[in-house]
Amino acid sequence: MNIGQKIKLQRLKRHMTQQQLAKGICSTSYLSKIEKNHVVPKQEIKNALFKRLDIQDSLFEIDEQTFMHHIQTAYHAVLSIQTKEHARIAYNTFYSTPISLKNPQNFYTTNLYLCYFSIIAEEPLENVQPLVNGLLAIKDNFTPYQNFLYHAIYAKFLFKQNKFEEAKSAVFKAFKVMNINTIEEIEYATLLVLEGQIHFRQYEHGNAFSRTRKALDIFLNNHAHEQILKTYNFLGLINLQFGNYEYALKFLNTGYDYAVQLAKKHHYGQLLQNIGYTYARMQESKRAIHYYRQSLKNKKDPMKQLITIHSLVKEYSKVNQTEQITKWCNYGLALINKHGLEDEARSYHFHFHIYPMLHDLDDFKPYCLENAIQHFSAIKDDRNVQKYALVLAEKYEALENYKKAVSYYHLANEASFSVRAIKAWQDL
Repeated sequence: MNIGQKIKLQRLKRHMTQQQLAKGICSTSYLSKIEKNHVVPKQEIKNALFKRLDIQDSLFEIDEQTFMHHIQTAYHAVLSIQTKEHARIAYNTFYSTPISLKNPQNFYTTNLYLCYFSIIAEEPLENVQPLVNGLLAIKDNFTPYQNFLYHAIYAKFLFKQNKFEEAKSAVFKAFKVMNINTIEEIEYATLLVLEGQIHFRQYEHGNAFSRTRKALDIFLNNHAHEQILKTYNFLGLINLQFGNYEYALKFLNTGYDYAVQLAKKHHYGQLLQNIGYTYARMQESKRAIHYYRQSLKNKKDPMKQLITIHSLVKEYSKVNQTEQITKWCNYGLALINKHGLEDEARSYHFHFHIYPMLHDLDDFKPYCLENAIQHFSAIKDDRNVQKYALVLAEKYEALENYKKAVSYYHLANEASFSVRAIKAWQDL
């Protein structure tokens, strides 16, 4: 039983409300998060809650075998579900559990699991790096299974940093030390998906598809519903980027039907978004807009809503529906301001200011496009660098400022190479 559960149990035993327990210690909402294990309480808050509930620290003592059973169960749950919310709960729970592990192998396995939880929970990479460094320092003592885990986790860490060649090498090492008889099928399939993602980011669509399709069969056999839905979505994206629109729609629609069958509503928005994107790529704007609107209805998170709003703006831009462009750009900017997302949603801030300019709905501001290009360059978003560099080049050419036009055409050309992972013109 974790800290949050213990606090809740003791509170209920004493017939106390959350307001009564939290008074003078913390907010009621913070206590609720503690009890749900969404946060680890600060030491002074934990001590105050323990004192008010007359809880002794000894109540939290747990034997090593039980601890290992719990953390292994959590690992397999995170592996199967792959959501940052579940990983965050697992990380908070086991990182804060006071226990001394006497068995070195249990110590190694626990730190491997904690590192995995932190990566899936999307901890800042600078916070994960010390965990990775710690594993590197002790990896010579690992068992074969721990070696497999280490390389698989390290590959995920490298992938998060866009170090695709290094990540691919780590995946190869994981497969090399893997014993198919000692690892779970879900672990094998999850690594296949990661390999597929690496190939996808390197524009190796055939390899991406074959690895991911193999993983899907394993997930289906194991009834890993969350992984199945994510894999259908990814297979749709692979075919979409490869230009196989019919197959993209096949996988995406199958995934959506599967989600509806299981009432997995949190997947509706993403699948509908990508069905809309497929129709957008097929130049069927009316259908694309229909699915984007359906997607937006199924999204609660403001950042995810902004993705769909931006998609709607792009599609209305294609068909030159200026009223809709203005409406959705203003809606997107209002959403950013409402939720205080100025930093997190800086990319969308630029999109929603630029599109009205492109349709002469606002004054042309070269500095806005220049700032946008600098922003997208800094975050290595080559597609948007290419797009807005072309726009700016054409604008400067129309203004007969040929020197600047040439410089931005050159930048757009460089970005197009990066988008396609081409380093030399001979490879075109």
